[in-house]
Amino acid sequence: FDEMNAAGLMLGFDQRFGHNAAGNFDTARAWGAARGVEVRRGPEIIRAGSKVSSSAIRMAIAGGRLDDAAAMLGRPASLYGSVVRGDGRGSRIGFPTANIDLHHELLPPRGGYLARTELDGKPFTAVVNIGNRPTFGEGKRDVVEAHVLGWTGDLYGRNVELTLVRKIRDERKFESAEALVDAALKAVR
Repeated sequence: FDEMNAAGLMLGFDQRFGHNAAGNFDTARAWGAARGVEVRRGPEIIRAGSKVSSSAIRMAIAGGRLDDAAAMLGRPASLYGSVVRGDGRGSRIGFPTANIDLHHELLPPRGGYLARTELDGKPFTAVVNIGNRPTFGEGKRDVVEAHVLGWTGDLYGRNVELTLVRKIRDERKFESAEALVDAALKAVR
């Protein structure tokens, strides 16, 4: 803190920190008083009838309640990460996907989602899959992959943000790759 030359610290209304979340506003205020650092507490915020907190937001996203998460965040939930190489299956079936290595690990439930993204300053719609790709007999590891409609070009190594609009379907095994592609395209029409 000293290296940053900070004059103040703002904590959330009921923020806890440290080992076993033992630190609270009073702990921080005592620490600040000893160092000449002003410590303030932010107001309690209620949105959509619920107290806004990082825990409540995480629970809403993990529970698939994207509208609740958006109300608390003041914007839609999104996924952010770097595009990495996959096995190339999407390109081989005419439905190329960008495999996303997330910069954080909080995910909504497995399934297909409609999303928005911006590439080179232009908006695009994307179909996002979160899960272990049961149609292709994949393993236990979840992946995030996005097919960006209307995009042609190389995304490898680029950072992308996928703003989640709505869930299209739960994760399921399709009869074939073609049936999966048909279902994804019908969802965006």
